[in-house]
Amino acid sequence: MKLLLFGQIGSGKSYVGELFQRKFEIPYHDADRDLPEEMKEAIRNHQPITEEMRDDFVERIIGRMHELSQLHAQFCIAQALFKNRHRLRILEAFPDLQMVWVRSNDILIHTRLHERTGHVASQYYAQMVNPNFEEPAHAHQVIENTGDETWVHHQMLSVLTNSGVRSGGDCRRL
Repeated sequence: MKLLLFGQIGSGKSYVGELFQRKFEIPYHDADRDLPEEMKEAIRNHQPITEEMRDDFVERIIGRMHELSQLHAQFCIAQALFKNRHRLRILEAFPDLQMVWVRSNDILIHTRLHERTGHVASQYYAQMVNPNFEEPAHAHQVIENTGDETWVHHQMLSVLTNSGVRSGGDCRRL
């Protein structure tokens, strides 16, 4: 199983990815570690990310996923991926990928970002870009991050045991 966690900045993608690794021994990779320096600089300076930069980064993520596939039968990778076209490009490269939308309410996102340290995306930047997140128009599952590890763990079990793929219009909370 290959999992890609996507969602708004601060929704808890890394939190969920780290839980997949800790609870189920599924290797986890935070694709923020692969951000090109020019994107980091733009984010730090609250500058726009160009479409060319985004496209190049998606290709970099695909390359990383190929590397992970060589090393692991299963893995989990996380990245915001705000645009449907980028998620679809990754699905094109990995048709067996399980897409998991990590969602959270605005209050928890705000709290998480306020408490987060050492991350390139500031709370200000997240407030600026999160409204531009496109709801998925592709097959995906959902994990609602409420901050309750037991509830998140229960949803993760559903993701791992779910044999069917949910479509965007047919998606229900797990």
